[in-house]
This record gives sequence, structure tokens and C-alpha cells, in this order.
Amino acid sequence: LINKANYEQAIKLFEEMKEQKLPTNEITYSTLINKANYEQAIKLFEEMKQQKLPANEITYSTLINKANYEQAIKLFEEMKKAGLTPNVFTFNILLKKATQHKQPLPVFLSLLDDMINLKIKPQVGGINKKGKPIKPYTVFAVEKKLKKSQKPYQEWVQKKRELLKEKPRWLQTAWTEFFIQTTVAK
Repeated sequence: LINKANYEQAIKLFEEMKEQKLPTNEITYSTLINKANYEQAIKLFEEMKQQKLPANEITYSTLINKANYEQAIKLFEEMKKAGLTPNVFTFNILLKKATQHKQPLPVFLSLLDDMINLKIKPQVGGINKKGKPIKPYTVFAVEKKLKKSQKPYQEWVQKKRELLKEKPRWLQTAWTEFFIQTTVAK
């Protein structure tokens, strides 16, 4: 019911659950967090922690998506300290938020470095059901947001190609495709 309701209805249902001493869990809280605005979501998140319920990658990614850049980075660091591994969707959200930073290039490159170090494959293009090309945010972010910074980006790519030689083949292949899609031919 909470999942089907809007935030106001969902919070009433949640309060009813607590009054009737029905157990709540991280799924209940994550569902509410998804429906809330950032301030409401953080309050629910704090309550979740007080209940000693474990947050997962989805909970953190949802909060990161609702946050501004500074808040998102703090949540990202907290997520890693909690021993949770961010996924490609978490990074896509952070790449989008990085455009709010005064100097997005170092932030973008740092996030891409983190992805490589955590062995996370970037999303690369594909074809949708209608046969049209799809540009996932990982590629879009670099193409559109770093267009003016292609030379520093290309220099970064060259360094990463060397580093990737020490990584598993599947990761090398994914990042090679990403580099092809995001660098401009000279």
C-alpha cells in the first residue's frame, strides 16, 4: 500500500503501522524515502539508522538523487564507509550532480577513476525497442559536459588505458567502448 500511495498517504500508512506495532524494515523506509523530498527523506533516513536498520545501495542512491552536489558527495562517502559498493546508477547520478561544481572536470575524472578502481562498467550506448540509439548518462555526461575540456579528457583516457591493462578483460572491454564513444577523433 505504501508503494502505491503518494507521500502524504504513505506516511499516514507508515504511522498506522508503527501504532499497531507492525514491524518496519529497510524496504519500508526506502519506499518512503523514494516518495519524499530531500528534507523528508533525510529525516526518514536518520530514523532508519536509529532503528538500526541497514541502508542499502538503493537507499543511498535514492538519497543522492534527491540531494544537491555537496550533500550527494557526503552521502556517497558515507555509503562507501558503510561498506556498500556504489553501482553504475549511483555514479550516473553523481556525474549529473557534478555539473553543479565550479570545476566539473576534476570531479568527473575523479568519479570515473572511482568507477575504474571499483571495477564498475560504464553504461555504453545501445539500441532501444524502436531501434533508436540510447545514450546512457555515463556517456552523455562526458560528451556534453566535458566537450570544452576534450584535450584534458583525452590525456586522462591515455593514462587510464595503461592502468586498465592490469584490470580484468571484461572491464578493459567495457571501458574501451566507453572511451571510443566519448573521445573526439583528432
